[in-house]
Amino acid sequence: MVMRVKKTARTNAIALCLIGGALAGCSSLNTGPLALSDPSIGTAAGQAPTILPAAKPTRTKDAKLALRGTLNARFGSEVLALAAEDEQDESNFITDVNDPLQPLNRGFHLINRGVDFAIMRPVTAVYNSVLPKPLRRGVRNGLRHIALPAQMVNYALQGEGEQAGNTIARFLVNSIAGFGGLADPASKREELEYKPTDFGITLGKWGVGEGIYFEAPLMGPTTTRASVGRIVDIALSPLTYITFASDFGTFTAYDAIAPSVKALELVDMRARNADLVDEVLYSSPDTYITLRTVYLQDRRNKLTGGEVTASNLPTILEFRASTR
Repeated sequence: MVMRVKKTARTNAIALCLIGGALAGCSSLNTGPLALSDPSIGTAAGQAPTILPAAKPTRTKDAKLALRGTLNARFGSEVLALAAEDEQDESNFITDVNDPLQPLNRGFHLINRGVDFAIMRPVTAVYNSVLPKPLRRGVRNGLRHIALPAQMVNYALQGEGEQAGNTIARFLVNSIAGFGGLADPASKREELEYKPTDFGITLGKWGVGEGIYFEAPLMGPTTTRASVGRIVDIALSPLTYITFASDFGTFTAYDAIAPSVKALELVDMRARNADLVDEVLYSSPDTYITLRTVYLQDRRNKLTGGEVTASNLPTILEFRASTR
């Protein structure tokens, strides 16, 4: 009981200091896109935060009500139920991160945030506004359908024979009855629902370590293991062989297919998770740490089955790009 009182008092004191500092410095902060490139926002200059992600919200009645309202509006009842717990396990906050390149990563993170703010954010806003929901759903189904052959191979390599068979069945059902994958009748059966995987997950199940974390320019967060996995997944993708089928040295329509599909995939993922991405990149106290935490926890969840519970939820933010 004494420890809880001390912890609450310390949290309140820190919160008051932060609020006071923010009020004192509001007049000197940049606004608009330039504010996104200010490395001092969210962390003390020259210091790497040691708490992942940001400090927990102050336990007051108003703070709880505000948090519940935000979660209910954005992330659904299942996440709301987890966040409503009075106590959160300290294991929710990732501390075992191999991030020796953090100073360089933070520079790349600022570049990626700038690109997102200037390009991806407005493009996906137009995408959501112009394309009707059924058409966006068709795009999502088509992108998932293209990825199924590589996922089937990965499930086989992971020793998941049953899931590999279900992936083949899903591919056949949606190819025939789903207009080439634009519709998703297969998901009416629980065992044929979309369950993504990749070679990075395969390596993890083989016992390969996560490696170092880094944020690549224009590519976003990744790890050594996930990066190797991406290379193999490119080799497993049917789009790769469609591109190679064109005449070498001459640009044809085939050469534009793979990059066009990849660009559409990025726009679709960003559009389906607009609120969450905005929360991570523009609203959290330290956007670099928050993005790192959400990304790593998502990858680790997929490695262990993809289930999010009260014991492994890293923050009030849940990365849901692959499940929506």
